[in-house]
Amino acid sequence: MKQKSILIISKDKTITDMLTMHLEAEGCKVNATAQSDDGVSKFKEKLHDLIVIDMATVDGDCIELACRIREIQDTSVVFLTEEDKQHGISLDIVKSKSNSIDIKNIDELMYMVAEQFSLHKRRVIEKQEKGRYQCGPLVINIKEKKAWLNDKKLHLSDMTMKLLIFMVLNEDNYISKRELYQQVWKNPVSQNDSTVMAHIRNLRRELGDNDVSNPQYIHTKRGVGYMFKCTKS
Repeated sequence: MKQKSILIISKDKTITDMLTMHLEAEGCKVNATAQSDDGVSKFKEKLHDLIVIDMATVDGDCIELACRIREIQDTSVVFLTEEDKQHGISLDIVKSKSNSIDIKNIDELMYMVAEQFSLHKRRVIEKQEKGRYQCGPLVINIKEKKAWLNDKKLHLSDMTMKLLIFMVLNEDNYISKRELYQQVWKNPVSQNDSTVMAHIRNLRRELGDNDVSNPQYIHTKRGVGYMFKCTKS
């Protein structure tokens, strides 16, 4: 199970430290920066599950900053205002361009974070316990680490199979090359782009998914990462 990550963009160290303390207590990994451009760079480098933008201290237009982040991947964004700080943290979480949910205090924020992350965890566990995943003609036995396409067994290397299963368990989410290398190859501190790209190419070839402009399974977003998405009925 990949650790959930949150990015805080704020020049207010007190706020950053407080949010970090609460979020890390929930088992989240927290990154923080005081600069909006650095925040976008950090998000590109490693996709985060939640973004907190301090409207009172961030440099530039915070709405534009949120849009820049969403152009990379549509993710949940929390705006923190000066008035919020004066009243002890009242947050506004924007889950889509047309839908917002008021968060009155830090406890409600933490409840939302826990619910959002536990939902993903439950989905992963359900797939693991079910042991079988199917996307059109593609069938994967997760427990036995075997896969078939059009009733023909796929001959994947152990690492390529691990890569496929990890992407399936995190279906519909873009995963950066760095995170794939860290989670699949179990190297927590480094990355090897060429290794990841080579295994992705092998996986695409075995799946007959070589048309990058119209993928059937593996979607690519330049500068962001790869996503497994079932487009087969």
